[in-house]
Amino acid sequence: MKFAIPEEVIKPFNEGDPGAFRMIYQEFYPFIYSFVHKRISASPATADIVADCFIRLLPKRGSFKNLKIVKSYLFQTAKNACLDYLKHSRLEREKAIEIQKRELALREDIFDPSESQGELLTMIFKVIEKLPRQCRQIFVLYYTEGLSIKEIANRLGISEKTVFNQKTIAIKILKMKFTKMNTVSMPIFIAVYHYSAILHHFCRL
Repeated sequence: MKFAIPEEVIKPFNEGDPGAFRMIYQEFYPFIYSFVHKRISASPATADIVADCFIRLLPKRGSFKNLKIVKSYLFQTAKNACLDYLKHSRLEREKAIEIQKRELALREDIFDPSESQGELLTMIFKVIEKLPRQCRQIFVLYYTEGLSIKEIANRLGISEKTVFNQKTIAIKILKMKFTKMNTVSMPIFIAVYHYSAILHHFCRL
């Protein structure tokens, strides 16, 4: 095995000569970098891992008989470092996936109709009951009775623009309330509108 640097550099390297270490570093760095780069899929951590390999080489000075052994040591160190990195990365990914699964399960538990429908409806009823009277009227007519803006305007004797504006205000108020509660998403909130008979009972016009 031929190297670009003379085999004799091993003696001053073993004795702690900085110049010898620099020569070994320049000789083997491209090979070690390429090896690590391929093993960990061009990760930004490549340079750090390679640097760590050479740092680990320093305490071993005095124990190398030739450059071949130095190269072998660096490659073995790089291989182990890559395996550790990949293992750590896999564990981090698995941990992140597990956290996502738990969060999803928690959300499903919170919004499971069989368990929390009553609690969710009660929460919504309380907020709706606090809406301004006209907002509440229009909200219930629109979302629970399914009337159009024009039909609501005719029933209440007001303009369609007023109906639209009041409906918008009601939604903004409700969205703001539930956002502060940080427990009910708007899609889940809107889904509860299907319980029109129950809503109509609680939201007196």
